[in-house]
Amino acid sequence: MVTVGAGGAMAVTALTALLLENVPAERAGAAAGVLIAAATVAAGAVATALLKPARPASVRTLP
Repeated sequence: MVTVGAGGAMAVTALTALLLENVPAERAGAAAGVLIAAATVAAGAVATALLKPARPASVRTLP
């Protein structure tokens, strides 16, 4: 797990630098915001996909 975490952190750092170095300086703030928003949505989707099957059968969902 530590290896995956460290590798993921290095990959995210490198990808962020790669994406933001190709953006004009006056648009860097907007680009960073879009990047963070996309990462947040993607993380939420992955978490939902992983945790949804783990929901106990005793938990009811609303119709």
